[in-house]
Amino acid sequence: MAAVHCHRSRGRQHGVEIGQPSACPARFGVAGFHEAACEPRVVGDTTARASRRLQWISAASAVSADRAVQTPLPEYLSHRHGDTSFCDIASFQADDAAALKDPTWSLQPFVIRKDPRILERQPALTREALLRAAEETGATVRVGYSWSIAQNRGEGPREMPLTDYLQSEMDQGIYDDAEFLEPSYAFDMGLKLAGMPDSEDIHPVIRSWNESAFSVPDTAVTVHMIGGARSAVGWHTHGATVQMTVHGRKRWFLYPPGHYPPGDGPGGGFSLTDWLQLVYPTLEPAERPLEFTLEAGDSAYIPDGWYHAVVNLEDSVAVSIQSKELAPEPQQFFKGVSLGVVSEVWQEQPGSVEELATAARAFLSRGAQNDLHARRVLFYCLTEMDPKEAVEVILEGTRKDPFHVPTQFELASWLASRIKAGEAAALDTFRRVMHLWEPNLVANTRNQKALWILNKFHRALGDEETADRYFDRLVKLNKLGIDR
Repeated sequence: MAAVHCHRSRGRQHGVEIGQPSACPARFGVAGFHEAACEPRVVGDTTARASRRLQWISAASAVSADRAVQTPLPEYLSHRHGDTSFCDIASFQADDAAALKDPTWSLQPFVIRKDPRILERQPALTREALLRAAEETGATVRVGYSWSIAQNRGEGPREMPLTDYLQSEMDQGIYDDAEFLEPSYAFDMGLKLAGMPDSEDIHPVIRSWNESAFSVPDTAVTVHMIGGARSAVGWHTHGATVQMTVHGRKRWFLYPPGHYPPGDGPGGGFSLTDWLQLVYPTLEPAERPLEFTLEAGDSAYIPDGWYHAVVNLEDSVAVSIQSKELAPEPQQFFKGVSLGVVSEVWQEQPGSVEELATAARAFLSRGAQNDLHARRVLFYCLTEMDPKEAVEVILEGTRKDPFHVPTQFELASWLASRIKAGEAAALDTFRRVMHLWEPNLVANTRNQKALWILNKFHRALGDEETADRYFDRLVKLNKLGIDR
């Protein structure tokens, strides 16, 4: 018989006891958005869980079972070092959060558990209730995948009727041959449905810091999220946010300001699925993200500028209220500089390029963890001033972050152009850097920049067969819609 659990494991964080046992609320989860008042969460009985999901699918859509029904969550999503419940940040019960009135809490992330304001929203946001509302209003919703939502500034790039999403799209996903990657995720700033939490549902202790900080639409925006288990949003950052989870369960990953997610951050574009399998296992303890899980009735506060990514562990409904204010990054000055601009300025004002290089060097000398923009700009300047040093600047960056393909792409595309211009030394340099990069690039099978680098390198070596294989793979990803 499957084990039945209605509580979290217990623990202490920042002197605050977390994970108190509590009654099980109505769930939006794998049982198919049931409107029942209380059901225990069944752990381990995957046959029963799949059966319940099949029953819901057959009643709600014509999606074929082999494409719609997902296997149990893989352990790399559901577990961390063998645990299924964890919290690396401060956690408070909703009825015992008075300490949060201190406004210094606005500078660090925390969780508020089992807020009745959020739990009261559940009956209006079951699957059946959402379907009725969608049919009555004709609402549409924007959907995407973990990488495309992050690339599209926090909103799904594709619009479709909400009824279609709930009845079929939510249970379909994107495949790479036989490998299931992730289901699509409804992530929408414009969705308007009665019953969704709003800024008035944010816990009073948060609103006590600044009553107008999360006022929609004046100072904040609302993002509505509906997604099945394994749907996700990749690494991104924005102004301070409060996310309220009405149904389901989520796993969060966080990095503080000044620390980019390894392999991602500026221009990264990993799917969260691939990041967790390719990058996460290689991280030393000091490089790992902070993590926590959210359940129904929980809210998370994330300060301005914290990189974060989230995966749904169950079918989920949530709302995020995001402040429009975002403090500029220390590297903001370097963000808009391109290689083309540097090359043009070098022709007429070489002194200005030298000054820009000096500024970039000064930033790098601080030893900041997130130096990618400044490093990129210094590389641009050195391609004109000292090409050999330009190569070493990029290699130093990729030694620090061996999975950051956009940084590798900067050097590879420059070398490819020099090879095309007939510079034999550029091919020797390409061989040297690929000796370091190729193992990780080959493992990164769904990154188009990685495939482009591999294609160009083997083409330069005269290995047309291998180059064509990488090119064909790149074309295939484009057709699948995996455009990162």
